[in-house]
Amino acid sequence: MKEMKEIVVIKLGGSTLSEMDNNLKEIADLHISGIPVVIVHGGGALISEWMNKLEIKTDFIDGLRVTDENSIQIVTSILGGLVNKTLVASIINKNCKAIGLSGIDDNIFTAKFLDKTHGYVGNIINTNSEFVELLLNKEYLPVIAPIAINNELIDPPLLNINGDIAASALAVSLQADKLIFLTDVDGVLDENSKLISTLNTAQSKSLISNGTAKSGMIPKINSCIDAVESNVESFIINGTKYGNLTSIIKNSESVGTKFLV
Repeated sequence: MKEMKEIVVIKLGGSTLSEMDNNLKEIADLHISGIPVVIVHGGGALISEWMNKLEIKTDFIDGLRVTDENSIQIVTSILGGLVNKTLVASIINKNCKAIGLSGIDDNIFTAKFLDKTHGYVGNIINTNSEFVELLLNKEYLPVIAPIAINNELIDPPLLNINGDIAASALAVSLQADKLIFLTDVDGVLDENSKLISTLNTAQSKSLISNGTAKSGMIPKINSCIDAVESNVESFIINGTKYGNLTSIIKNSESVGTKFLV
């Protein structure tokens, strides 16, 4: 395998899909320029929309969607189908080679049940990034839906994985240079809604324990903690502002929140 530049894993959140064209143009341009990029995407808002249409109740605990046997079918269909293939098509239309995968393909993510409360939500127990590396070596941009193989003998053998956790696990497995979460806010905010430019592990955990960090920000912060402890630079930035991503990758400007050990 030829030597690659340092890999960047980008978590494209459901909250930024409305800015998809700007996000994907910037991502595609960076990848074409020679920076190997991997996308792990969410799609929670669209999942909730379809669940509402089907009159299926949705609950969240600590930012994680409770997923029953009916819900896992919808999650798999929306994430692995509609969202994933829409993203891939958009990237290809920007003259960038892309391929869509889920965590099922080549055992990228293997998981077990997180707990009884969350239902068909998985806790990743193994990450296999070999196929992702092969694609990067062939100059493809992999786009990955956060669904995992259930290692327990349960039907269906599928588990819903929080996209933030999946992105962190993949970044660590790839020994990526950077992990970047694109959100619809400027980064992690303090109790006065002011941006916190840097956070160490102790400060990050304190924000969660004192309730300053809420809902979907909790798994993002925890995922950044996990990544930086494995020497992956981690950031939470505003993905709705064009140029922020390039600034972080090229170290030309400090934006968002950077995590420190």
